Amino acid sequence: MFRFLAVTLTIMALTFLSGPWLPWWTIAPLAAGVCFLIRSRPMKALAQGVVAGGLLWGGLAFFRDQANDHLLSSQIGTLFQGVSPAVVIAITAVLGGLVAGLGALTGASLREVFQVRHSRL
Repeated sequence: MFRFLAVTLTIMALTFLSGPWLPWWTIAPLAAGVCFLIRSRPMKALAQGVVAGGLLWGGLAFFRDQANDHLLSSQIGTLFQGVSPAVVIAITAVLGGLVAGLGALTGASLREVFQVRHSRL
């Protein structure tokens, strides 16, 4: 449980700190790197990435949406046939979780590939 929380918080912290300077998709290679360096099973890494990405992107979208009084999310909702601002934030969280989860799964899987190959040498 402690490792799950540590990996999740590490992914969130690295992504949050690099956010102002790096592109949005940076969460995937950061999650891959964290799950490669900190040993996780692939399915557990997927869950860690989904939780980290969903919480981070959903939280950031929520707080930025509150700061501008739902202006942007309302306009995006109108663009997509009247979707509410809460649904726009939820979709943002799901996409963040998906991107981070797939990155984390990739990192954990690469670690297993290198461990198997190394143990056969």
